[in-house]
Amino acid sequence: PDQNLQSQLGGCCGYQPKLAFDGAGRLWIAWYSNATASTGLFVQQLDPATGAPAGSPAKAPASESSYNNSFGSALTCAATCRLVYGNSPAAGPANAVVSWWPGQSAPTTIANLAGTSQSAGRVLAAAYRADGRLWVAWFDGKSYRASLGDATGAGGQAQDAGVPKGAASGAYALAGMAVGDNLLLAANYAWKPAPDPAPFAVFVNTVAPQAPVTSA
Repeated sequence: PDQNLQSQLGGCCGYQPKLAFDGAGRLWIAWYSNATASTGLFVQQLDPATGAPAGSPAKAPASESSYNNSFGSALTCAATCRLVYGNSPAAGPANAVVSWWPGQSAPTTIANLAGTSQSAGRVLAAAYRADGRLWVAWFDGKSYRASLGDATGAGGQAQDAGVPKGAASGAYALAGMAVGDNLLLAANYAWKPAPDPAPFAVFVNTVAPQAPVTSA
C-alpha cells in the first residue's frame, strides 16, 4: 500500500527521503519538508512490512533552510542511528555540521563552519564503523573534511581530505561508507582538464583516522 508521509505535516512538499535499519531491526526514514509551519528535516519510524508510520515524525532542531533543502543530510545507523546535517537556521546560512536523534533536545556539533563559504555544509556524508564510532565528512567551500568522533560524531579531529587533482570548483554530491577503520568517500566534483571547460567527474578516495584507533 502507498503511504503518504508528507500529509502528516500538513501538505506540500517533501524531498530527499533516506532509509536505514538500526541494529534492533527498526526501520527509519528521514526527509526534508517545506510545508507551512513544518519546514525542516523530519525522522520517523516505519513498519518495514507496509511502510506505514510506527510513530510520529520528529523534527530535527535548526534544520530549516531558506534554500529549500540545498543543505546536505545523511541518515546512518548501527546499533543506533544519527541524522547528520548542515545546521541551517532560517535567518542565515549554515554555520555548523551537526548530528541529532529523536529524544535529544539539541543537536551535537561536529564541525563549526562559521567564516567558511556559504556553500559549506551543503555536501556531506556519514557512516558508522563496526566499533560504533561515527565518521562524518563534509565540504567546507574549499576542501573536503573528515572527522572520526564518538557515537554522536562529537570529539573528532577534522582532517583535510583534499579535493580531486585538476578540480576547479564545486562539490555536488558526497557518499561515504566505513571500510574497516577507514572512511571510503565518493565525490561528484566539477573538474576542468583542458580543453573541456566544465565536465563533471566522480572521484573515490580513502581517508584513514589521524589518531590511533581505539574502541568507542
